[in-house]
Amino acid sequence: MRLGDIIAVPRDMVRLLPDRVDLGAVHCLIEAADVAFATIDPPDPPPGEALLILSREEGTDGYGKSSDGLPRVATSGDCR
Repeated sequence: MRLGDIIAVPRDMVRLLPDRVDLGAVHCLIEAADVAFATIDPPDPPPGEALLILSREEGTDGYGKSSDGLPRVATSGDCR
């Protein structure tokens, strides 16, 4: 069992800042549940757009790191 959160991020909301990757306003899809086997129901993106689906383990901050090593952090709408 892997407890955690899953979010959907509109790709056009993501901004690279000097100290982090700002995910913008995210949609909390799963909160404090088993993310390994969760069924998600993401919102429909506008035509021609994409959603990023990210997860994190319970008790951790942010959603991992970018390839540049910067933390990925939601501005609003996070699961907590």
